[in-house]
Amino acid sequence: MEAEAIAWYDYIVPDVIADVLKATGDRTGMRWGVMPAYQYWFQSPKLHVVLYVVAVVFCAVLHRQSRGFRSAAIRQLRMAGLGRSLKCPINKLIAYMLMVCLAVQVFTKASRAKPFVQLGWLLMPCHLFTGMWIYVLMRDRPHHYGSGCYLASLLVDWVWSPLGALAHPDWGDHQYPWEGDVFLVHHGVLLLLPLYFVARYDTLGLDWAHLCHLTWVSTLFNFAFLAPCGLLLGLNVNYQLAPPRLSSMAPTVVKTALYRPALIPVFVALSIIANIVVRLLGRIIRKLFTSFQKLTRSC
Repeated sequence: MEAEAIAWYDYIVPDVIADVLKATGDRTGMRWGVMPAYQYWFQSPKLHVVLYVVAVVFCAVLHRQSRGFRSAAIRQLRMAGLGRSLKCPINKLIAYMLMVCLAVQVFTKASRAKPFVQLGWLLMPCHLFTGMWIYVLMRDRPHHYGSGCYLASLLVDWVWSPLGALAHPDWGDHQYPWEGDVFLVHHGVLLLLPLYFVARYDTLGLDWAHLCHLTWVSTLFNFAFLAPCGLLLGLNVNYQLAPPRLSSMAPTVVKTALYRPALIPVFVALSIIANIVVRLLGRIIRKLFTSFQKLTRSC
């Protein structure tokens, strides 16, 4: 399968485009980045071009399928929580805690060799999720409720990302003895926050438009933004240039150059499971702790 795919994209992508991308990568990411050449070009220039184009087309189709989802979702959530807001001391405390965690990440990345390159690690999903949660929790006026719950709903769908980071942490580049503790606190908060939010506020269940929306947003961000950023910086941001270290039991396809498209359905399935499980647990918590629900109404 991989050999057939290589022959196909080698045929359709003009050599001049691949040569330009190769020369650009060699003069940017390969020059000042922190990746060896075999990892940096784990996917050939022609494959990068093909995956970029295919991803954009794929996302355009999904965007068309979910057109108007965001505005409709915000309107629905605003009506569901009419008169409510996210204003609460607990939310502020969580936001400030995440700010500290993010500031620590900036410090540790900036204190490494090649700091301007290393700061590119802040583009990893969990750091972006941290910024999104801070944004959601700090915008606490009633007219912010719908948009805040919409963003939180997406973070519920993607909660498997911090769970994966906690399950398989990469501490190989830590310089300070306390970095591991900060990592555990940071990602532990990111893991529990969706459950906390679902138990207190309104979130979106899954339907076809929702599924298309969360898929195209994450796919476009990874293939059309993070992959070019990784090539420019010379960083394997969110494993867009080369796959992570995998066990021998992992399917062969996720160890080949086609690992990125092969993982898309896996990530979609994880988002479906995350939405169902987190929202179910949230409803159970609401029923068990009625006093907690009364507290949320007073906040």
